[in-house]
Amino acid sequence: MAFKRWLSGAPRGLAAFVVVASLHSHGRAQAVGCPCEPSPKVKAALERLSSADEQGDKPHEAFYHRRLQRLQALLKQHPSDPFVHRRYQTVVLADSENSDARPRLIAEYQAWAEREPHNPVAQYLYACALGPQQWEAAAAVGERALATAPTCPQLHLLMTKLYQYRDKERARRHLSEFMRLCPNSLAGYAYASLITDPTELQTTAERLRARLRKAQDREAAAAYVQLWRIEFRARTVAEHAQLRRMIQSDLQRLRAQHRVVDEPWLRTLYEGYGYISDEDGRRWVEAQLEQFFPYSKWRWEILDKRWQAEHPYPDASATPEQLQSYYRALLQHTEQKIRVLPDDFYARLQHFEALAMLPDSPDAQVLRAADALLRVLDRPSEVVYAVPPIQMRIARQYAKRKLRLDQIPGLIQAGLRQLERHGESQAATPEMKKIFENNMALAREEGWSLLFDLYLEMQRYDQARDILTEMRAALTPGREASEPAVGGSSPVWKVRLERLFWEWSGRLAEAEGRKLDAIVFYQRAGRPEKAQTLWSAAGGTEDGWKAFGLSHLPSPPKTPPPAPATIGWMKRDTPLPDFTLSDLGGRTWKLADLRGKTALINIWATWCGPCKQELPHIQKLYERVKNRQDVVILSFNVDEDVGLIEPFVKKQGYTFPVVPAKAYVEQVVPQLSIPRNWLISPDGVLHMEQLGFRLPGEQWINQVIEMMERARSGRNQSKDGDAETVIK
Repeated sequence: MAFKRWLSGAPRGLAAFVVVASLHSHGRAQAVGCPCEPSPKVKAALERLSSADEQGDKPHEAFYHRRLQRLQALLKQHPSDPFVHRRYQTVVLADSENSDARPRLIAEYQAWAEREPHNPVAQYLYACALGPQQWEAAAAVGERALATAPTCPQLHLLMTKLYQYRDKERARRHLSEFMRLCPNSLAGYAYASLITDPTELQTTAERLRARLRKAQDREAAAAYVQLWRIEFRARTVAEHAQLRRMIQSDLQRLRAQHRVVDEPWLRTLYEGYGYISDEDGRRWVEAQLEQFFPYSKWRWEILDKRWQAEHPYPDASATPEQLQSYYRALLQHTEQKIRVLPDDFYARLQHFEALAMLPDSPDAQVLRAADALLRVLDRPSEVVYAVPPIQMRIARQYAKRKLRLDQIPGLIQAGLRQLERHGESQAATPEMKKIFENNMALAREEGWSLLFDLYLEMQRYDQARDILTEMRAALTPGREASEPAVGGSSPVWKVRLERLFWEWSGRLAEAEGRKLDAIVFYQRAGRPEKAQTLWSAAGGTEDGWKAFGLSHLPSPPKTPPPAPATIGWMKRDTPLPDFTLSDLGGRTWKLADLRGKTALINIWATWCGPCKQELPHIQKLYERVKNRQDVVILSFNVDEDVGLIEPFVKKQGYTFPVVPAKAYVEQVVPQLSIPRNWLISPDGVLHMEQLGFRLPGEQWINQVIEMMERARSGRNQSKDGDAETVIK
């Protein structure tokens, strides 16, 4: 009955769930088979569904409704099929307007799993509904199900997905079991990055290539990208040229075989043309997308990359006019994208930031952009980790423009909650935990700054005093372990926060007319010029100031701020494990090659935005020191897709050594964040490390050279001089 009501036009919020409830309530007492692949009938139906669901000339809303309706009909025909249910779950969670989608979906599949505790399909689908967002609960469900159904391949594949970034060895075991149970399935090859043994990689590549020669369906076309990735990893750098010729032959065959234009086929061609640096081929794919799939998000990802390449972000020497020109171009680009993809988060974010950076943007337009960004940000499917949080960026614009001042505290709290929620789930190692703590500290500082300025301006002095109370709590040593941490672990952050605390105390005292208090607080903050200004305003003379000397007041914090050459760097003093790795030019590098020299190793990837901002400066640094015998500049690339590295490097014209080194870097840093720089002392020790890229141009280059000179001469920084980590 509920199903009929939905078909007759029930609200869309109900559409995502009524079928699950009705389908799970009939005839499911016995255990259901757990197949490797869908039956030929279901596979054909899903392929027809995929072909019909390509976004074509339909905007997102029409696309979503159409896809959901077709899946509802398919579920009615195949109520027990796990592959239809998995597609259904994916579609339900794509509903950007339904904030209850995930919890209600989880509840429905949980009810099914509880009714049939020995049904592996029910347990599998419940774990899938929990998903990576609740990966520990999902893994627990999967492990319990495998205890009673150890030969259910889909459970092994799910566990591979859940553990791939958290417990690689466990993920490998599950992947191996899936491949054993389902030797003809293509699904497991998506996780081939877990395979590290060279012989196994080569065998896997040969098996997959033989499998794809016999197939011409959509799934096989998409699997060619996985094949090429495996083959690049399985072969030496010297063999990559031969492999690119093989890819060219594959592309010619794929383009000739297919008669129906669909996205999986076009994606494969696009990736393949990238491997062989065929720009004309990529332009052809883009033309097909423009003609057949103008509303495709993937098409707009490509357009975004093209736009960014043609409009590089202005460097530190840019004039205000150049900056405004950049943001006007960005505004125009994002307006075009939003007309096609109104729910795209990054389009909304860039649109808002472009308006915020243009001083002549009308307030009404900024407010509309902020509302749209917050609406998209609130979607349950949107996972955003930014420092400072997006909500705080909006709050700062409100404060700057004197708009919606009453909403600023709520935005700050929402941003901190989101950062904490997403950050805690990623704090899997001591290093990542430290990064998260420091990022939380920086975000809290940003929030305090916004609120303190706001309360002072509105003469809400009691609330400003509350901010100072929170800051004092963050600085108070010896808090009970049960109390929530509100500060960071960085000594430099604590020094800066203490200075801010006393300076803001002075500002509040000055605003309330307590000039003597303000003089004391400014002196404590290390701001004697402000203290002396107040002294003079109160009628004090220069002679009186000199005689008074403020000698009886507490001195400013003893720990000095770090020298410019240490900002952003952290002491490591950790011996590096040995390595033997080849760069793109064929040279073999060993740790022994760095002995007696100072080395900078830059760690980057082709997909990393801040890395791409940093790499031109790595090139300039390399040019500055390449003729020195006591200095080495290296870069370790951590792309999973090794075949993308050389085309990128050649296109950018970089000449510094580039070493594919993902496995080695992850051996040193299991939970990796980039960009990252390692400063290696002449004894082969990782002496200092910098995370993120945040200093412009020549300033950064000079900083690195100074750090290398310090390491070469054995001059160490003070223990308290290590700066906090900031990830962009």
